[in-house]
Amino acid sequence: SLIFIKAGWFPLVINRDFRDEYINALEAADNGNLSNLITLFAKLQKKAFVKALSLSENVLNDNEPLKKVISAGIERLKSRKEQQVQQMQRSCFTLNAKLEDIAFEKFGRIAWELNNELNELEDSYFADVKRSDESNDYWFRQQIIQTAKALEYYADTRTYRSWVRLKIKEDRQTEIILSFHGLGFEFFGIMAASAFIEYRDKTEEQEVIFDAPRVLCNEVFQFSYTEQFSSIIQRFTPWLEDILLVGLDQWRKQL
Repeated sequence: SLIFIKAGWFPLVINRDFRDEYINALEAADNGNLSNLITLFAKLQKKAFVKALSLSENVLNDNEPLKKVISAGIERLKSRKEQQVQQMQRSCFTLNAKLEDIAFEKFGRIAWELNNELNELEDSYFADVKRSDESNDYWFRQQIIQTAKALEYYADTRTYRSWVRLKIKEDRQTEIILSFHGLGFEFFGIMAASAFIEYRDKTEEQEVIFDAPRVLCNEVFQFSYTEQFSSIIQRFTPWLEDILLVGLDQWRKQL
């Protein structure tokens, strides 16, 4: 940990979730293979960074007087008007729109293939894809927040929010949701994407009931406004493939 702190990084903390992976990586390092250890350290640093961005100001300064809280709130509102923040937002939103287009196209291809197969089984079965607009971008907010909590970060749906949905309708309705939003309590030009699946059923009284959303990704996808789009795409494409594979496999298992 001292080495990490001296280098300006977060302290190294190995909890029980990573203990086995850490021990295996150490054994591999003893045999001359450092790649697993480096990958684990990078993963832990990124996780610590995401959690740090998501710390509430109440946690950081719980005894701040009321006047200072009000003053800080006014300063925050002013900062949102500053040119630098606006530029960060424009850059992030432009990059994010491109990712949404890619996801919408990918979801659309899968929906088309599924729809053809489902229609052959039953006329009422179908699959389709939808993306958010200004009239419905607030949908799924609670599910997005629950997913963010499960992945240990704060989802900023005020600065930005959008989603892409794959709906599969057979005897029950399954929805795979990909959400885009800001990361952290303060917007520092970092965007996030997460994914979850949820099921809808009808009771005998035709009342619609929902299962709790289930997270489809092992970690939140994130990118900065300073990152080259080619680099973002290189990371986003396999991440998107993974969440779709996991989501469709979960749908298959519940049939």
